[in-house]
Amino acid sequence: MNKAGVKKLIPVVAVLLIILLGLFLRIMAGNTVISRLGDDYIDQETGVPYLTEMDSYYHLRMTRDIQNFGHAGETLKDGEPWDSLSYAPLGRSAADYSPLMAYIAVFSTKILSFIKDISLEKTVYWQGTFLSVLVALPVFIIGYRMQGMIAAVIAGVLSVLNYGYFLHTVPGFYDTDTVLSWACAFFFCFAILLAESREKKKRIIYSILFFISFLILIISWNAYTLFLGIIAISLVIYSILSVKEEKMELREKLTGPCLSLILIVVGILILDRDFFLNLASQFMAVFAGGSTGLFPDAYVSVSEMRKPSLIAGGLSGLFQMKVLSGSNIGVINAVGGSVACIMALVMWVMLVRGLFKGERRFDHVLLVVWYFLTAILAFRSWRFIMLFAVPTAILAGVLVGKICALMKDRKMMDWQVYAGMLILLAIFPTLYGAYRSVGDSQPHVNRYFAEPLENIRSRTDSDTMIASWWDYGYFYEEKTGRRTIFDGGSQNGMRIYWIGKAFASGDEKLSRNIIRMLSGAGDSATEKMIASFGESRETLALMTELLSLDREAAEKRLSDKGITSGEAAGIAELLFPDTDEDVLLIITPDMVRIAQWFANFGFYGEDTSSEDDYAMVIDNAEYKSENGKAGWRFAMDNKPVDLIIEEKNEIYTAHTETPGKGGEPVSIDRMIIMENGMSTEYSGDGAVSINASSEGGKGWTVFVNKDTETPFITVVTTPLFDSVFGRLYFRGGEGMEYFGMSDLTGGSAAIYEVK
Repeated sequence: MNKAGVKKLIPVVAVLLIILLGLFLRIMAGNTVISRLGDDYIDQETGVPYLTEMDSYYHLRMTRDIQNFGHAGETLKDGEPWDSLSYAPLGRSAADYSPLMAYIAVFSTKILSFIKDISLEKTVYWQGTFLSVLVALPVFIIGYRMQGMIAAVIAGVLSVLNYGYFLHTVPGFYDTDTVLSWACAFFFCFAILLAESREKKKRIIYSILFFISFLILIISWNAYTLFLGIIAISLVIYSILSVKEEKMELREKLTGPCLSLILIVVGILILDRDFFLNLASQFMAVFAGGSTGLFPDAYVSVSEMRKPSLIAGGLSGLFQMKVLSGSNIGVINAVGGSVACIMALVMWVMLVRGLFKGERRFDHVLLVVWYFLTAILAFRSWRFIMLFAVPTAILAGVLVGKICALMKDRKMMDWQVYAGMLILLAIFPTLYGAYRSVGDSQPHVNRYFAEPLENIRSRTDSDTMIASWWDYGYFYEEKTGRRTIFDGGSQNGMRIYWIGKAFASGDEKLSRNIIRMLSGAGDSATEKMIASFGESRETLALMTELLSLDREAAEKRLSDKGITSGEAAGIAELLFPDTDEDVLLIITPDMVRIAQWFANFGFYGEDTSSEDDYAMVIDNAEYKSENGKAGWRFAMDNKPVDLIIEEKNEIYTAHTETPGKGGEPVSIDRMIIMENGMSTEYSGDGAVSINASSEGGKGWTVFVNKDTETPFITVVTTPLFDSVFGRLYFRGGEGMEYFGMSDLTGGSAAIYEVK
């Protein structure tokens, strides 16, 4: 091969090495998790580890539906794909499901089955690893065109291995994150090639590739309008900057952009005909939050939808020298470290300055807009950091390429050494951060959680419904095959308000009636009440009052409000639906750690309580008593507090002290000792107080469970302990009338029958 051939081959080899590096570290992450966690985290039904997050189980179920029925959802309703398991009792439309990764998984399973018998579940487990590294290719092309090999290599490495992307594309993660970054990168890459091409043959090729990439983008994420907005704004700016060109040159420069615009319109008309009817709302929805007004915003409780910090981990975090995890990581950490971020920002400022000085290149315009808009999103929500990481990688690579080229052009002494140091400085934090994080992502569930769900599938009727907090809803649907009234797709303001109230309330009858209302009538009762009495907090307060009654009393109360008897009967029928379906309520140990959200949503807009009243400071600390005395230290408002428990003549007392200062910083309302299936309550001063829960305490409750193999202690706020959730979680439903422990309970999940 001659020198020209070798020179052309070098970029191909370089991008392949970057892809292989990304694959190696991701496979290493999967193997590390499997070897460390063991068989308890292997799904015995599928033979592969449990998936790392709950949305993956929704996508797995939709993928299986596409494989079995040819569309998302297991049925059709009025000719529309319908998911009957979510949003019980009615289900919800699956017509807007973005099926790209599902199509790839089904197709890949068929192809691989010719070589070796492989299940869809195994394909799904590994698919994200092999798809995600594709982002290196379009990023490499953009960087290479802008500033050569050095820029392309750095951009490729940063785009494949940045922490925010790496953590969401390891084995076991099956979500839109695995296709979105490379789908949008290819879209922008071909947009640049088409816009800047001057040869007719190349324009035809790039037009085809651009059109295909756009169709892929449409079916990769339902909020693809963000990327259309970026292209549209870039085309407008580029056209304005180009108006000073000669007519012939202007026509040449704008032919590509105009052609890309036409192709976009054609693609939309093929796959999304209603797009133009609500274009503005679709674009702004990407930047908007959740519901506001009468009902709470469900998304504030979703970790990846919360506002991230700028950086985490202190000084070590600046260079990714400290392993960070999940949504606690800052934006700078997630996109490649402080060096890459600073380089990208400097390069962005240089591009903006160049545009003002008359540099008219479409790739410059696109990168300016792409970086700016995704930066806004990244600093609004952790979910969007990985989108911001792609233009950051390109800009950082281009700056390093420019500096290295400048040193070479000026024949700087030992410029190769300085260039090598600069390259290492740019990519080392990302490489090291990815290497240190290979075991950071692991399944949130194990067989102890899954086994009772499999009992539900095998031992209950198919019309049984499941109620719980939304976090594990998709997993419940996948493992039980039963309808769920509250999951990741049904966390609208109404549902999260009522389920939050059902859990946080101390009124067992109210809680039961809320769950029965939702399982029988869905949101219809709330919608009917609002239609009859107005969209106000007074209407919700009236609903709460009605649901604490029985049907006859509620119907009479409605008639007293001035509506007709027929209308009152209709509302009462929705509030207290006459249904025979069994409803199972699932309580899991980790729910106590998010219990403040129950009050946050359930008492939204009310002054009766706050999320601070539903908190826990010690959970499952081992209880050891020596000489009748035991103690623990915990933090309260970032200050140390000692909890002292004493036992004398079988009478328990508890109090708190500030270390070294004395005093009693935290009020202990009572102690509860669970032993031999029975609980005994003691007030803080040691006197037996069986009715302590009715005293309205706002302090803390100390709970010691001696019925476990190792006695454990929990310190929790009294309102949380006395809530319906607290009574189900801590006391196993002891003495409750409307919730009975099911014989399906097992492992780490407690299952109750809602009577």
